[in-house]
Amino acid sequence: MPKRKHQAWKDIDGTITYWDTIHGREPVNIKPGATMLWEFDAYTAEEAMSIHYLRLGWAPYQPSGPVEPCPNCGDMFYPLGSGECWSCGHKQ
Repeated sequence: MPKRKHQAWKDIDGTITYWDTIHGREPVNIKPGATMLWEFDAYTAEEAMSIHYLRLGWAPYQPSGPVEPCPNCGDMFYPLGSGECWSCGHKQ
C-alpha cells in the first residue's frame, strides 16, 4: 500500500484544517491567503492523525475501536477506524 500525502493548512483567521490529498490537491473550503503548515506521507488515517496531533502539540490521537489483526495479512489495523490496513491495503 503506498503512502498518501497529508497536509495541514492555516487560514488567515487562525483556523487549522487537516487535509488528506486523496480528496484533491488542496482543501475545498480553504480561504484565500491560507498557508500550508506542513505536508507529510502516511499509510493510514490513524497514522496521519497521530502525526497531525503531535505537530499541533495536542494529546496523543486515539483511534476508534480496538486494534485487530488484518484478515488479509495479519498485521494490526483499526477496523472500526479507517478500516485500512497499512501493510496490504485491505479495506474493511
